[in-house]
Amino acid sequence: SILVRDLNAIDLVAKTTLGQKNTIKSYLPGPYTFILNKRKIVPRLVTGGSSNVGVRVPDSAIACSLARIFPITTTSANISDDEMLSSPKEILEQLDCEVDLVIDVGELESAKASSIIDLTGFKPKTIRD
Repeated sequence: SILVRDLNAIDLVAKTTLGQKNTIKSYLPGPYTFILNKRKIVPRLVTGGSSNVGVRVPDSAIACSLARIFPITTTSANISDDEMLSSPKEILEQLDCEVDLVIDVGELESAKASSIIDLTGFKPKTIRD
């Protein structure tokens, strides 16, 4: 998925309809990832060759400030299918320090993964709740 600074920046990486924008506005910023049709500017490497891209606008001033420079590719801060963690220390231990940079903002409010909603079809489809 790609993290962008605000709702307007979604159009930098994804094509959206008015209906999709209205749906997105009611959830973001927040713990949601929306699957949308990607723009050509998004490299195939980022999407695994898919014509779609996950887009997030988090409810985090630090993350949104970083994304003001350029959209950021993101992933969960855990090993796939492992427990979601909320403290930077636990996350680093689980990842065995195989990361380039950690910005420690303290204990996370929620260790729940973002909900994923696919908006590319006729009706929104929840992929992960």
